[in-house]
Amino acid sequence: MGCDIHFHIEVKKDTVWQHHDWREPHKQGVYNDSSTKYDYGTMFENPLWISRNYDLFAILADVRNGYGFAGVKTGDGFIPISQPRGLPADVTAEVRSESDGWGCDGHSHSWLTLAELQAYDWDEQSTQQLGWVNPAEYLSFKENGKPNSWCGGVSGGRIVHVSNEGMDRLLKSGEASADDIAGDQDKYYYTRVSWEESYRDAVGAAWFRTMEKLAELDKPENVRIIFWFDN
Repeated sequence: MGCDIHFHIEVKKDTVWQHHDWREPHKQGVYNDSSTKYDYGTMFENPLWISRNYDLFAILADVRNGYGFAGVKTGDGFIPISQPRGLPADVTAEVRSESDGWGCDGHSHSWLTLAELQAYDWDEQSTQQLGWVNPAEYLSFKENGKPNSWCGGVSGGRIVHVSNEGMDRLLKSGEASADDIAGDQDKYYYTRVSWEESYRDAVGAAWFRTMEKLAELDKPENVRIIFWFDN
């Protein structure tokens, strides 16, 4: 089961935190159940939209840190900025109401100031990543030092797990191909690879565009993000 983040922003004005509803420009009315309707096409392009990013979740609040669904190991994990802190005592009514609406389905509530995000060492720290890849991604891994995409685990009646050496032999013999991941007798070959990358590279460039956008709102100590997750 996947895990997603619910991300809110508050800005301090004259000692009082105010909700910055970055979703407002994307609202398109309401559904029959009174829930808000959004234009997700434009919303997903907003730098303040946070997509599913387990490496980022691990750093923000120790969520999915080195493990995926059902405890599948995905690497050595990350040093989180903080363990989940809960909602701030002075959280805005808008954010508290939305959090309450998630009830027990929401978990790992926390918050961080932009100052804390900027002070974190994104560049010097690195981690070991681990994932299963098909022949095409295995070749990308060998050429670039990491695959473009991978999964924590893969199973099924036609899935065959092989060693890196085994994948090399299958590619050389033509039983596995980068053009067609279905090989001999309609088998799907996967091999497990590991690679090291900096925290910055792990979370990706989109997150740093988000931080740049947050910095436009006010001084770092006057901007905070509040978030929780659901599975």
